[in-house]
Amino acid sequence: MLVVDTREDQVIPKMLKEKGADFKLDMLNFGDYLVLGVEEKFVIERKTPLDLLLSAEHERIWDQLKGLEKFDGYKKILLLEGEFSKEYILTHYSIEFLWYQAKYHLKDFDRSYNRYMGILTAIAKSWNVNIISMQDKNATVQFLMTLNAKVGEPQSDVAYVSTVPKKGRRGSDQESIDVLAAIDGIGGEKARNLLKEFGTLKKIFGATEQKLTGVVGEKIAKHIVELRGSQFGNEQGNQD
Repeated sequence: MLVVDTREDQVIPKMLKEKGADFKLDMLNFGDYLVLGVEEKFVIERKTPLDLLLSAEHERIWDQLKGLEKFDGYKKILLLEGEFSKEYILTHYSIEFLWYQAKYHLKDFDRSYNRYMGILTAIAKSWNVNIISMQDKNATVQFLMTLNAKVGEPQSDVAYVSTVPKKGRRGSDQESIDVLAAIDGIGGEKARNLLKEFGTLKKIFGATEQKLTGVVGEKIAKHIVELRGSQFGNEQGNQD
């Protein structure tokens, strides 16, 4: 059984559905995917190289790895999607990477690369996590489907840990993340990046498009600005 966090990048569930994969959507406190088999269970945290850099700067990656440890009996996987090469980064994440370099005073790509390798080394030495590299989203989807097929389908529903608490039991941090994650294009990771950078929802929704772009990219920043000024009832296709 494959379980996908509802706040994860929505492109992945869409691709899984297009390929006819059988999966379940649920909110997870830790991890982006669970693969539950007859005898083996896996919890998977997915990141791009830039995600890993940013989450390390904000100390989130260590909290996320601690969260994975809560899954007793599960094999842990850190899935790195995409290359950490200058060409790949600047092609796929040019604006976000330039913002990262400026914010953390890194003047060249080599220093960013060295920092990235240092983070991977620290994870490999100190955490019981398998690090797997995937070329792109297509490879990630294929890996999830293949792993799910290999472990076998349980005969009955399997109970799994770490679902998000019911309403009224979430803390304000989690509620803020959930508010942002509900916006198209923003998953849990981008929501946390925004909150780490701006501190509050009020500041996020009051930020300029330029400042938002530095954290989530031009397309999502523009969408946030348009969304906060949109009039309820004026959505295209809903007008009389």
